[in-house]
Amino acid sequence: MKLLILSSKDLCRFLEQEGVTAIRQKGSQKFYRHVDGRTTLVPIHANKPISRGLLRGIL
Repeated sequence: MKLLILSSKDLCRFLEQEGVTAIRQKGSQKFYRHVDGRTTLVPIHANKPISRGLLRGIL
């Protein structure tokens, strides 16, 4: 399956719908905690698209 290119705003919305909890935000990075305990961060840069490689690493 090919990953779609998402903006950081859309990715944050998707993660929150999937049950991932926003922990905190520091500067231009938002930290999330997955249900299984993993943490990940999403770069927030003025609605610029997130690359497929980074998106694959976040999911």
